[in-house]
Amino acid sequence: MKSDDEDSIASNNISEYGNGVLEEYYQSNIEQHTPENNISAKEYVYPGLSLLNKTDVDECADEFDDVVVNCCTYQVNTTGEKPFLQFVLRKHDLTDTTSPDLLAFPSFKRRYGESVIDMCELMQKASCISYAIDSSKCEYKGFLNNRNVFYLFYELKEDSINIHDLCRRNDLWLVLIDEIINHNSCCNFKIDETVSNFFSYYINFACLKDFNGNYIETPSVGYTGVKSKEINLISCFGVPKTKEPNLNENYFYFTDYQNAIRMGGWSEDKINRGGIIRFALFLGDMFSSINDAEIDEENCDSIYIGKGKKSPLWALKRYEQQVPLTCHYIDNLNLTETWDNDKVYYIY
Repeated sequence: MKSDDEDSIASNNISEYGNGVLEEYYQSNIEQHTPENNISAKEYVYPGLSLLNKTDVDECADEFDDVVVNCCTYQVNTTGEKPFLQFVLRKHDLTDTTSPDLLAFPSFKRRYGESVIDMCELMQKASCISYAIDSSKCEYKGFLNNRNVFYLFYELKEDSINIHDLCRRNDLWLVLIDEIINHNSCCNFKIDETVSNFFSYYINFACLKDFNGNYIETPSVGYTGVKSKEINLISCFGVPKTKEPNLNENYFYFTDYQNAIRMGGWSEDKINRGGIIRFALFLGDMFSSINDAEIDEENCDSIYIGKGKKSPLWALKRYEQQVPLTCHYIDNLNLTETWDNDKVYYIY
């Protein structure tokens, strides 16, 4: 299955490399870019925790007849050059009659006299089983309530969840703050506006600070499209450097969800499914190019290219600026014969 733009897309894919070349390249790349000391990168403060109530949540809940409880489970991912937040959201099934494919906080309605903590603990154990992690790594941190709506926070310790496969029917998704607040979606699945509104209003729950009180950069979501045989390698080692004609140097290139579907979906036939890989990107000081103005490649950490056949593109200078999060195969039955930018495409 080919599109008119397939040849132009290929240079930003790694299909021209053999596996031996790729493995040698990645090994060399990691040796060059691995920091000698990453201890400082793991030092952080989560300011939202200071707002949590540590008193008896059931006593507070008993003040209301109808109570809605949201389980806000998070982890601080320290596998990249800077720590960042990820939150576990529940994805409703496509067949759900009220909220198909919607991502929201795992929640329940509490009946009077029912133990909030006990119910939340059951939900946490189920989540831990789904991710195949020890439930002892999930720690209750406290609660926040807006009248009868309660938010109970749980922390997953020690980078419990790393790169993993996800498909459309999976019901637990680990999402970025950027996806919650700025995109209101993850992999083309909408995020419940109540989740986005919560973090927009309680901004201290959406950020990390260093020990000096300075905000730590929140990463942006990025994607790349790949052939099926390349998914495992790139998800493990990250995207390699490639060359684009409008820039002088080789960089690590990423795009948005829709463009990644184009890169991965039209690279193979319907039997050999292509895929996309989702990343957290540390853009740092970014130069934005949305027209034909001269690009300053020297005085920035990354470059945004908003015009051209392959746009949007984010060009990153350093290997450590990318953190692979999840891998997804593309639903080939959803693909048209040629690329249509106005069509909605989904993962398998």
